[in-house]
This record gives sequence, C-alpha cells and structure tokens, in this order.
Amino acid sequence: MRTVVGPVAVLDGHKGSVVAVGFSPDGRRLATGSLDGSVRLWDPGTGEQLAVLDGHSRSVTALAFSPDGSRLASASWDRSVRLWDPSSGEPLARLDGHRDDVVALAFSPDGARLATASSDDTARLWDAESGAPIAILEGHAANVSALAFSPDGSRLATASHDASARIWDAGSGAPLRTLEGHDSRMLDLAFSPDGARLVTCGYEPVARLWDVASGDPLLSFEGHRSSVVAAAFSPDGSQLATASFDDTARLWDANTGEQLASFEGHTDDVLALAFWADGARLITGSADASARLWDLRSGRELAALTGHGGGVLALASAVDGSRFATASADSTARVWELSSKAPRGRLNGHAGKVAALRYSPDGSRLASAGYDASVRLWDPATGSQLRALDGHGSYVVALAFSPDGSKLATASYDSSVRLWDARSGASLAVFEGHESYVVALAFSPDGSRLASASYDASARLWGVESHESLAVFEGHESYVVALAFSPDGSKLATASYDSSVRLWDVHFEDQRAVLEGHGSYVVALGFSPDGSTLASAGWDHDARLWDVASGTQRLVLEGHRDRVTALAFSPDGSQLATASADDQLRLWTVETGATSQIFAGHRDDVLALGFSPSGAQLVTASADDSVRLWDLSSGRELATLVGHGGDVNAVVFAPDGSYFASAGSGGGVILWPMPATALGLACARIEPYLVGTSSAPICAQLR
Repeated sequence: MRTVVGPVAVLDGHKGSVVAVGFSPDGRRLATGSLDGSVRLWDPGTGEQLAVLDGHSRSVTALAFSPDGSRLASASWDRSVRLWDPSSGEPLARLDGHRDDVVALAFSPDGARLATASSDDTARLWDAESGAPIAILEGHAANVSALAFSPDGSRLATASHDASARIWDAGSGAPLRTLEGHDSRMLDLAFSPDGARLVTCGYEPVARLWDVASGDPLLSFEGHRSSVVAAAFSPDGSQLATASFDDTARLWDANTGEQLASFEGHTDDVLALAFWADGARLITGSADASARLWDLRSGRELAALTGHGGGVLALASAVDGSRFATASADSTARVWELSSKAPRGRLNGHAGKVAALRYSPDGSRLASAGYDASVRLWDPATGSQLRALDGHGSYVVALAFSPDGSKLATASYDSSVRLWDARSGASLAVFEGHESYVVALAFSPDGSRLASASYDASARLWGVESHESLAVFEGHESYVVALAFSPDGSKLATASYDSSVRLWDVHFEDQRAVLEGHGSYVVALGFSPDGSTLASAGWDHDARLWDVASGTQRLVLEGHRDRVTALAFSPDGSQLATASADDQLRLWTVETGATSQIFAGHRDDVLALGFSPSGAQLVTASADDSVRLWDLSSGRELATLVGHGGDVNAVVFAPDGSYFASAGSGGGVILWPMPATALGLACARIEPYLVGTSSAPICAQLR
C-alpha cells in the first residue's frame, strides 16, 4: 500500500491566524477559531463556508464540539465562553465569570459538563446544556494553560504556569491531587485511554508520566533539546508522542519510557501533533508552515503537506480517520484526505536502480531500463512483465519507442545502442561506433532515423530500417548528454558538458548553429511543440530559450538557486517547466520568460518532471523519495506519493493521462492512478447533479 495525501479544500475567510480547528463527531462540519475574533463553520468536503459565528470581541483561543455534535463551544481572550448550535450557527448561551483570558476548554465524555481554563489562575465547570456555573476550581498560583477530562468523565486534570498539574473531581470540582515535579511552566497534558495515567509537559525538555490514582510520578521522557509543548497517547495507550521546540517529534514506549523514534524533518518548532485513528501514523504541525505524516512502525516520513504560508498551529482529525485539518498563521485552514489505496502495481524485476521509463505511444507497453543491464517490458494494465530484454553489458540508461510503437531503442554504458521489436522482444540490431557511454536517444518524428548521444563528445544518426550508421555529428568538446529532434524532423539539437548547445541539419548532416551562453554543463533541452523555440538548461542555474530559425538567444530564465536538472514544454507550448537541485519546480511563460508559478514542497533535488497530456497537471520526482502531483491552475499540490525507498529519478504519464509511472534507486517501478483526492473533490462538486444517473455510484466510490 502507498500513501496518497492531498488537500481537499483550502478554507479561506479569516482575517487573522487560525489557532483552533475541530471536526464535528459526524465529520460533516469543521469549525475554526481565529485571532480575528470569529468562529467559522465549513463543509470539510467542499470547503464551502457555512456560517460565521460573530460575538466574541477579542481573539478566539479554543473550540470544542460536544460529543453528540449538538453544541459548539468557543473560548476567547474577551474572558467569555460561548455555546453555539453548529447546525444553524445560532448562539445558545454566553458563559461569563472568568476574570482574564479563557485559553482552553473541553466537554465531558457524556456532554453534560463543560470545563474551561483561564489566565485568571482558575478552571471552571459549567452545565453544558444551560450554561449555568457548577464550580470554580481554585488552587493554582498562575495561569491555567490546559485541561482534560478522564475518559470515564470522573476526573478533570489541569496544567498551569505554576509548574504543577492538579486532578479534580469532575462532578463536584473538589481537589484530589497536586502533581509537582516540573521546573517550569506547564503547557499540555493528556490522559491515557484507560484513564490510569496522565502525561504533562511544558517549558523544559522533558515530559512526565503520573499515576492518576496516587499522584505519584511514574516516568520521565528525556531526550528533547528544548521545550516539550504537546503530548498525546496512542489509541491503545502503549505509546506516547511528544512535540518540541527542537524541531522534532518523538515516540516513546509509555510503559518503559524508552525512546522508540525521533521524527526529524521539520525545520522549525513542532507545535502540534495527533495520532491517526488506527494508531499506525502520527501527524505533526510546525512553525515551518508544513504538516508531516509519519509511519510509526518504520519511523519514516510518509508525506510532507505543504501549501500554508505560515506556521501550522493546530491539528484535528475526523473521528472516522478519513480526513484531517490544519490551522495556520496564514489565516487559513486546510482539509487533507489520506488514502491507503494501492497503486495499480509495483513492478518488481530489476536488480538495481531503474534509470529510465517510457510508455509506448498507444500506452499498451511500459519499458524500463536499469543498472542491472536489463530492459523490461510491462503490461501497464495488469502490471505483469511481458519481456526481459538482455544483451547489454552494462548500465542501460536511456530508452525510446519509435513513433508507431513497433520498435524500442536502448542505450548503455557498454557504448552500444540496441534496437528491439517492442512486441516480441526480439533483438533487431546492435549499433556500435560510440567510444564511450551512450546516455541519450531519440527517434525522428517519422521513425526512419535514430539519434544517440555519448560521452565520446559525439552524436550519431542511425538508419532504423537499414541498421546503418548515417552520420557522426562531431564538434562538441565534452560529453554530449542530451538530444532532441525538431517536430518536423529536419533538425537535431544536442547539449554538452562543454556548456554549449548545437543545432544540426539532419538531411544535410552538418552543423547549423552553436548556441553559446550557458556558464556550465548543459544537461537538458527540448523543442517547443511548434518547433520555433528550443529550451536548454544546466548547472549554471539557468534555462535559456533560443530562436531555432536564427540560432539566437531569446530569453534567459533566471530564478533557480542550484543546477537545473530537467525541463519540459507544456502540450500547448505556452509554458516551460524546469526542475532543480534547489528542491523547486518552476513554471515559466514562454512568450515573456516570466515565472508564473513556483512549486515548493520537495526536500531534496527534483530530478524529473512531466506534464499530463491535458497540460493541467505536472508530476515531479525527487531525491527525497517522493513523487508529487501539482495542479497548474491553482498551484496546489494534489498528492504526495512515497514508496521507492530512495531517489526517484524517472517519472512519465501514460498517454491517456489516467496513470503515471515512477522509478528510482530502489529497483522498482510503481504505477500510480490519478489520485482519488483530486477525483473525489471533483465528484463532491458535481455529485448533487448526478442523483439518479449511472455516474452517481462511480462518484460514491471515488469519495
């Protein structure tokens, strides 16, 4: 199974940081609270704003739905608590009594009581139905910062800036225990699922575990290098997770105190965390503007959820585990959907790194080439291997299908090019003549010629039917690493480590132009669909656009902060995408050279990219072990896909756009469907119009 995570909705409407977020018990409503003083209700499936709950005169600090979902409580710096009807958005009651900011609240498990915590050094108990006060819990000597009911509702725990926690009788408000041992202000606490233990943490690099019945300390969880600001038990109570200002989250054995894992990847304070409903994954939110999903068994990061423009301050998970929400200092909340839906297949067979992937023009075949010196043909509909093409004596690093799909060409570090029957797998020809590694291939548009590029500083032209060498293009002074035919087949472009691009006349077999301007190795190039423009990119951090007719430079595309590794024109030729070792993807307007989009999210070199056939999406592959899918109209990341276990260096869309394939250093090829997150969102928007039609069941499955 592979992890697919994508944003379902961006909830935009608040005018200040969103600091609180929560799902209704049935998952049909999402509430957000903001420093702008408002509470807002949303449909988490569509992102539609359902209601704005105005009434607080200062920042909203906390939210909670009652267990039956009939009430929503909000707390504020205006010293009040308000109760709302979440179905209508109407106010039900105002709870006054606190003499300072109200900073936390919680409903009892049976929904009968509401507890609130305040900077006035007290907590209070209220009747959740009428809003009538029940008890004032006094005893703390400083702000009460957090509180929680025990799972059976009999106890209430409070944490305070006076460095103590207290346990109270939740019915009467009578004090039962005082837990002392912390050296600084306490910020968070949580009961174990069985209610027998309590964890506390605060402005020191340690979390502490207590026996609720006796108040005795049980364990100290030490290892963080800065304040521990949040803690949570796993659903079965066997593990404990902590979040810290040291930019990490950590997983502990709740029975022994042993550290099980340290989750490293955030680049700023980790502010919030939550276990997934199944207890197998952990979500963390950070001041670095990202949320991250972690696998607890392996300790690996499954996905980095980017898109927020400010720190992620709060998290919430739907009760059924289908979605979770992030609240941010950028004044928005985002709803994310996670699916464990498997890709169509993982194609195992190569014994080493897979260096190249190509679909046949009709999409009926997928070819892969690897460092195990083999080429493999797959049926992408079933994921089954059709042929293993053996014959090369070293790494196979490049592939190309002929335009009619009948032939497959392969290039290898053994200095040869081989031609194969793409159906039967029979060897048709071995082209020898290069004196070093052959690293790039391209068929002419009419399929009559095959071009190859080599580290011997030459490109060669071969007759596909005659199997003869037609021309040797010499002139480069270093490795030739990329090449491309013009759409009309009259020209061949080559790129070299000598910092130049050269244009050759295919028919007259001579050099037409030397395109100079790059300051370092040129490693990628491509013609625009109409053949008028040639794009090149390299290690000088730039991409360049050239006029093919005149051989002159049109534009220099500057912006990347490290070498450019790959490029591609959009299907309509209006845009150019570039991938870079600066971890970013950039989209440029070909006419003006202006940057139209910057896609950030990868955490290591972006090594490959591809446009969907429609031009509406881009897929990228990275050394961070992820493939990411991007929506070009909104600039949003649609999905993060992981599973290769190392660098992902090749990615390609199926011709019909329904699937894409990725390959990497782990030796496997993975076929991914266009994720349900994107399709489900589309269905959510049109489903009301499909009632009673044959399409309705399809949308129901996608959602």
